[in-house]
Amino acid sequence: MSVLFQKAQHVREHVSMGQLLDSYGVPLREDQLKAYKTSQIPCPIHGVDNHKSAKFFESSNSFYCWTCSKVYSPIDLVMEKEGFSFAEAVNFLLPLSKVPFVAVDEISLLNAQLEKKSCAESSFEDRIILLDQKCRWIYKNGYLLSDAIRLFELIDNVSLSHNSVHLQKLEEVVDNVQCSR
Repeated sequence: MSVLFQKAQHVREHVSMGQLLDSYGVPLREDQLKAYKTSQIPCPIHGVDNHKSAKFFESSNSFYCWTCSKVYSPIDLVMEKEGFSFAEAVNFLLPLSKVPFVAVDEISLLNAQLEKKSCAESSFEDRIILLDQKCRWIYKNGYLLSDAIRLFELIDNVSLSHNSVHLQKLEEVVDNVQCSR
């Protein structure tokens, strides 16, 4: 998962469309929000209109404009209003998040999962599954395209033999491959 994708997901989850609309001068009706979790609003994209052609949905953190025939997320709104690219809009919105953003790479996540359990507590199958996931990530990210098939064959062989010593050696090999990049 790329850092930009992680940032975009973070913005979608933690930047309030209601607050963003308010910053663009689009008022939400509190009575409608309380009763229905929605609010009729003028569309901030095609100009302020008196007949309120858009509807804000609190549950999806978005609004739909019947005139534009489009659903807008916070990222879409900033891209349209400010003329930003996707990446620029995400980076513009990130500081408005209620929760600090921390990027996590997949390998760190997989290592953390494995380290949660000591090797003695981890089942052989869990360790094989995590090792397979690490190898797939390594292959997907171009670490060792030529040796990837050999690694997967080794995982299969270790899995079939159920040999813990071989599994530990293979884990060390995969961890060394990750560190070599």
